[in-house]
Amino acid sequence: VLPVEIARQITGVDETKTAYAALYANRVPVFLVSGNNVGPNYDQADFSKEKYFNKNYRCCCQKKQRARKMSLTKQAELAKEASIKLAVLPTKIKNKALLEIANSIKKNSNAILRANEKDVEEAKKSKLSYALLKRLMLDKHKIIEIVEEARSVARLEDPVGRVLSQVEIDKGLMLYQVTCPIGVIGAIFESRPDAVVQISALCLKSGNAVILKGGSEAKNSNRILVNIISKTAEKNSIPKGSVQLIET
Repeated sequence: VLPVEIARQITGVDETKTAYAALYANRVPVFLVSGNNVGPNYDQADFSKEKYFNKNYRCCCQKKQRARKMSLTKQAELAKEASIKLAVLPTKIKNKALLEIANSIKKNSNAILRANEKDVEEAKKSKLSYALLKRLMLDKHKIIEIVEEARSVARLEDPVGRVLSQVEIDKGLMLYQVTCPIGVIGAIFESRPDAVVQISALCLKSGNAVILKGGSEAKNSNRILVNIISKTAEKNSIPKGSVQLIET
């Protein structure tokens, strides 16, 4: 078992990246203990017991933390499955979904603004910098801009399946360079709820699934926007898991 203090020194970051390092880099068993939860019930001896050992992911941790890491893995697997189906969706289906997403955001604008107000209030209490606070804030005018941005993406030419070049490498044998989706995109951003719509729309249009990681200061805004986008997308033939949010 690799002590969490050492793991954190190696990664230099938080519990999530520590888990990624253990699971995907060296496959080293590691236990994770939140600084607020360290105590007599969560010492090294406790975590060495078999009941805390996850054979599938080789990760020893608190049950709550282990469940969270597993859910992240499941989200990634779901996004990968969705990306395969999304890559071959016709342009008409993607455009229709984007237009419906824009309509849903407009219809739910009041709920979005209420969620954003909660974020702004909490940000002010935590003394978030003015620059970040300004990016965080949404209003009716900003919602109109967000809706129009989603619609403008629907009007763009589909980037998938475009022939960029071709060359005849032998008689009757042509080699084509054709654009295709990347697969799954991971996007990290902070204090900008409007980025949720911008990134999601561009990823859907280009046939890519996306996993979003927004700043905690915009958690309520991001949550409701992703919920609206994902549910509307699924209702319009977009694979489940194409747009997801992770929170740590």
